[in-house]
Amino acid sequence: MAAGRPPRGLAPSGVSACAPRWGPRTSVLSRVSCRARAALGLVSIAPSCGSFDIAMPVLPPRPRPALPLRPPARLLPVGLAALLSGLLGAGPAPARAEEAPPWQAWPVRSATGDNRSDDAADLAPLTAGLAGVRVLGLAEQTHGGHEEFATKLRLLRHLHETQGFDVLLLESGFFDVEQLQQDVQAAARLRGKASAARSSSWARGAPGNVFYMYSKSVEGQALMAYLDQQQAMGRPLLVAGIDSQHSGLRSQQDLARGLRRALRSGMGGARGRALSEDAGWQAYARQLTTLFTLSRQAPPAAERQAFQARSQALQDALCAVRETRARPDGAGWWCRVVRSMDAQARSLWSNGADYQRDQAMGDNAIWLMEQLHPGRKAVVWGHTVHLARGFQRDPAHLQAGEVMHRQWGAAYQVLQFSASGGRYLDYVSLQEADVPAQPPQALEQQLAREHPGQALLVRASAPVTLPQFAYEYGQGGVESSQQPGQLGRHWDWLWLLPRISPARMAP
Repeated sequence: MAAGRPPRGLAPSGVSACAPRWGPRTSVLSRVSCRARAALGLVSIAPSCGSFDIAMPVLPPRPRPALPLRPPARLLPVGLAALLSGLLGAGPAPARAEEAPPWQAWPVRSATGDNRSDDAADLAPLTAGLAGVRVLGLAEQTHGGHEEFATKLRLLRHLHETQGFDVLLLESGFFDVEQLQQDVQAAARLRGKASAARSSSWARGAPGNVFYMYSKSVEGQALMAYLDQQQAMGRPLLVAGIDSQHSGLRSQQDLARGLRRALRSGMGGARGRALSEDAGWQAYARQLTTLFTLSRQAPPAAERQAFQARSQALQDALCAVRETRARPDGAGWWCRVVRSMDAQARSLWSNGADYQRDQAMGDNAIWLMEQLHPGRKAVVWGHTVHLARGFQRDPAHLQAGEVMHRQWGAAYQVLQFSASGGRYLDYVSLQEADVPAQPPQALEQQLAREHPGQALLVRASAPVTLPQFAYEYGQGGVESSQQPGQLGRHWDWLWLLPRISPARMAP
């Protein structure tokens, strides 16, 4: 029931409780005399008059008399005239019109095949709404929904081929993805020559180096195939990883060695060269080897302090270098690598108490877009909990989406995916799970009733406070530590799928 409105069949608050006792022949003055005289201070309200503040049943309308019942106001004391006007002038308040929901929904097509013949006409509202947007986060609730991945690939194709988004930022290791990017670009320069490396493609290089749901699922491999296709056609996407968490084969094999080689070459000056040669380097490198296994076992306090001291010294040496132009394998880039490893250590060794992963992810994205790819537009491909704005564990531990939002403001938008039913693949256990039932008033269920069986693109003009899925379809994990997310507050767009099905791992 709407606040401030009486139940249907009841008069508005303030109508006399004596009303049921009035007969059809009772004059208007006798009906209000008790109230009017009380209002003027001439009498006290009699108990039989009841209370002004309760709602009473509305009597059936009576035939309107031939002469007006309202006495001329000029013949009555001012207080009585005002009271009569309030009681008799307007009658019961008209019913308030039903408020429109604070969102607009457009039917959209589900992704099918590779969408090469996609005319994208249904994406016109999204295209118009992205005017002025430089970075768009495509946020998946779970890493295991087939339709989420397929639709994200459809949107990436549209944004890259028609809207000028030519950078793809992946939720994957900062170091690993850049190494693959360099390999792919080198192979493209050698195309047609016998020395071109057969393994230098996204499809071949990603498994073991890119997050496994993006490189070892059938849906993720479709993304890698698209990257190779665009590279071969001469309109490549520039791909980078933003994750500060490193566990790929390239990190395990090449990171410590590559960092030492860069320092020995003079990157970071004399201080950097000294750090690569002193007795503490081997202990630092051994800690990195353990760190890249994602072990949460913290080293003894003395070793941990030594690691953090060296990490800070490396940052001081590398991050202070002034570069006229940022480049992969430059001082600024290695500065981000070292800071990422420091964030990884703090997050894992504190078991999340000093969670720095997301702050570093956001900082990596900002460096990539402001230093390595200035002036370009990017799509960020990752989990909702990392891309949505407004999330933080506490003021000192922001999620990456909030870091990016604070940097780019309205030029950063987020498109969230959700479903009103179906099943998905739990990316941790690799077991299928049901999308849980929602209450009828949930956003997804209301939209599903209004547009049965239809995929929808939804945009809100204000935060939607209805219950709604935010991440992992409400099934917990690390994401359960975050506040409930809302369309219009934490993401700008919602792509609602009528049903999802599990992603499939490649053989």
